[in-house]
Amino acid sequence: MHPKEIYSLSFDALNDRKVRSVLTILMVVVGSSLMVGLNGLSAGQSAFVNQQLNNLATNVLFVGSGQQNFRSETATASIIINSVTVSQIKSLPYVQDVVPEYTGSVSIKAQGNTIRSNVLALNPQKLAVIVPNVQFVVGSSIRPNDPSAMIVGDSIANPPGSTTPLIAVGQTVKVTYSYTDTNGKPQQESRSFIVSAIMKPTGYNQYDRAVIINEDSGNALFHKSGKFDSLVVAAQSSDYVDTVQQEITGLYGSTIGVTTPKAIMAVRATFLNGNSS
Repeated sequence: MHPKEIYSLSFDALNDRKVRSVLTILMVVVGSSLMVGLNGLSAGQSAFVNQQLNNLATNVLFVGSGQQNFRSETATASIIINSVTVSQIKSLPYVQDVVPEYTGSVSIKAQGNTIRSNVLALNPQKLAVIVPNVQFVVGSSIRPNDPSAMIVGDSIANPPGSTTPLIAVGQTVKVTYSYTDTNGKPQQESRSFIVSAIMKPTGYNQYDRAVIINEDSGNALFHKSGKFDSLVVAAQSSDYVDTVQQEITGLYGSTIGVTTPKAIMAVRATFLNGNSS
């Protein structure tokens, strides 16, 4: 082989190794940065979830219909949660209270602006069972038997980034619910509500970013036919949460799902450990 060709091949090989070395170093740097970023994200997630759970009552459990078995191709049949279910769970040992909920998503028109909001339809007098630190702005009144009364979360009344409140106590707002009927046709239903109360920030997003109406109004607006979406079960104390969970699953099996703040924390810890490994 000609010496010139040998020099050329050697130079190309060195260049190729240099490129590979640079790429390797780059991947290491990017990988390290990614891990630092993930660890930072994990720390942020941890603080956020902890804050959310700390604002909840420590003795509550969340109950919903059915559980999907991910190891099986078939799903367990779900129970219909209705007033009978509420009575049965309320009669279990160590259960202090049961708060049934209807849920949905609506458009709210106020002062010429339209925003999306989640709706929680429950007995507003039971809010403190779920969020013990709940407080209301001056002028608020809780009217559990008024089908036109609405309680508004802080982030809905005062949208982030807005310099003026969107919703005030005493204001009338129009709510529109969009759904698909039994024939597959899109439908809309609108109702007007009077804002009877506005919550101060609770630190719990599910309520800060929602509006609350009473059970009957939610049942009618969302066409639920008395079938609740979920229940919040309050044990007599946090010491009885695990016992109450066992009682509920013993009664209904996998046809009903029960989640506790403790279980949420365990899932969070597993996720964070996965990120950091």
